[in-house]
Amino acid sequence: MTRQWTAVLAATAMLSLAGLALSHHSYTAFEIGKTVAIEGLVTRVEFANPHVLVTIKTKDGDYTAEFPPISTLARGKFHSTSLKIGDVVVVKGSLIKDPELKKISLMKELRRPADGWIWPEPVARSAYK
Repeated sequence: MTRQWTAVLAATAMLSLAGLALSHHSYTAFEIGKTVAIEGLVTRVEFANPHVLVTIKTKDGDYTAEFPPISTLARGKFHSTSLKIGDVVVVKGSLIKDPELKKISLMKELRRPADGWIWPEPVARSAYK
């Protein structure tokens, strides 16, 4: 009987965690088919999992840009020292459907015009086409 209860509890825990993982990665609240660009001043950087968050002050208010996890960003040369408070940036991604929330996710690009830094790092063009 104990073995059966252990199996039931393990299965229940696994199903519960699977549901959380799936719900966390739903982007139905965002305009998935549209990409917009937002330009402004970096006022906050939260370099933590599950997502890196950057607050950008624009003429329309403060936007939160939700980036992929730290490990994904690191592969694209985006590290905790890549942005500083006061940097002017342009981000491209999908806006949340509720404009009052001022949030952008599904990030396509981050540029710092002052020095030309871009994430994700552009792929070098091959001399052999």
